[in-house]
Amino acid sequence: MFLIGKLGPNAKALLQETFPAAEVTEWTPEDLGLKGSALRVARELERCFGEGGLEEISKAALRAALGLQTTDALAKVLRRDDFRTWADQRGIEVTTRAIRDRKAQVRASDCGPSQSRLVSLSGL
Repeated sequence: MFLIGKLGPNAKALLQETFPAAEVTEWTPEDLGLKGSALRVARELERCFGEGGLEEISKAALRAALGLQTTDALAKVLRRDDFRTWADQRGIEVTTRAIRDRKAQVRASDCGPSQSRLVSLSGL
C-alpha cells in the first residue's frame, strides 16, 4: 500500500502501530516543478550562482533583486518543502542570513588556497 501525502509529526508512529509489519519510507519525487514565488526565487539563485559566479548571497540582497518588500515573503518560500527539496538537490544551503552554493565552496577548495584579493589599509 502506498500513502502519498504530507505526514504530520505522529503519522509514522501511528502507521507503524496500525500496520505493525509495514515499512514506512519517506519518498520525494525526483523532479519537483516549482511554481509561483518559489520558481522566481529558484531562477534568481540559479542566475546568481551560475552566470553571476557568486558562492553566497545575503537574504537582503536576494529580496532586493526580487523586489520583495518584506522578509516574510522570502521566508515563506525558503520554508516550503518543494523549495527545500529543490535546494538540497542542487547543494544550496540556507543559513540564518544568507544562501550558499555548497558546490562552489567545494570547487574553490579543490583549487588550493583562496585567491581572495587582500587590501592593505596601511597608509590611511
